[in-house]
Amino acid sequence: MRRIVISHEDVIGRAFMLFVQTSRAVAKKSDNHFLKSLHLSTVKYLVLKALSLSGGTLTHGDLANWTGTERNNITALVARLQKEELVTSERSVKDKRFVNVILTEKGRDLLGQANQVAQDIVDQLMEGIDKLKAAQLERLMMLLQKNI
Repeated sequence: MRRIVISHEDVIGRAFMLFVQTSRAVAKKSDNHFLKSLHLSTVKYLVLKALSLSGGTLTHGDLANWTGTERNNITALVARLQKEELVTSERSVKDKRFVNVILTEKGRDLLGQANQVAQDIVDQLMEGIDKLKAAQLERLMMLLQKNI
């Protein structure tokens, strides 16, 4: 990626611009890598990963929050994942207003393959960043999320 350097006197402003540029480049690189390897988008991977980490079931709202995706976009995404038989959905027994999205065995299998692709992406993009710097970066990202 060729980065255009824009002079900005304020270090916080420069850091923010660099963060935005970097986040867009990471998203593009991740999408390209997932699509090339598994015909899977990054957001689909995030949904499958979120479902797996939660025990296999989440609501549309939870998925929207976890992936940073608009709720109406999650509905369309879940429909595509259902068509691919990676998830199913059913009304919540506890509260009929909610629909639970459930990871299927096929979804778990694909996630297993995708986890290796994700690790390859992490290894490449985080090269040269040790655990201490990664922990600092994590704290900064959490602060940014809190500020959103």
